[in-house]
Amino acid sequence: MDKTELRNEMRTKRNSLGWAEISHYSKNICDKVQGLTEFQNAKRVMIYLPFRNEVDTGYLISSDKQYALPVIDNDRLLICEYSQDLIKNKYGIFEPRDRKEVPVDLIIIPGLAFDMARNRLGYGKGHYDRLLSEMKVPTVALAYDFQIVDQLPAEEHDIKMDKIVTEKRII
Repeated sequence: MDKTELRNEMRTKRNSLGWAEISHYSKNICDKVQGLTEFQNAKRVMIYLPFRNEVDTGYLISSDKQYALPVIDNDRLLICEYSQDLIKNKYGIFEPRDRKEVPVDLIIIPGLAFDMARNRLGYGKGHYDRLLSEMKVPTVALAYDFQIVDQLPAEEHDIKMDKIVTEKRII
């Protein structure tokens, strides 16, 4: 199966989830993330706001951490201070209106599919791969267990995740 077919299959599966399933799985996944040393040691964490039935990161937000959100600026992904003042970007994803860039200690990443070698298949624009190629910060991808496949068609420029957390396991 090529990347386009796999993206379509995963979008369909993810879109078939109901609100109760998303909520239950997301809480379970986020509870696992909160137990990770990388999360516990991080002062500021870049999270994403869920889009099209992605794992809901709202369960991660706590008062003892600072947060940042990704902001798409042309073909670059910026890491900007979390804010309640949000706007939709050209893809329909919410991001902070104020683009105050900040450093982070951990990056939480979404995706469409992952494999056991910790490869990630995103939406195909390469935003996260470009960002991660420029920094050395631990990465944790969030996924539903059905998004884990045996093997992805990975390319040389694709950046592997440090960990992948699903409702069933940590890879």
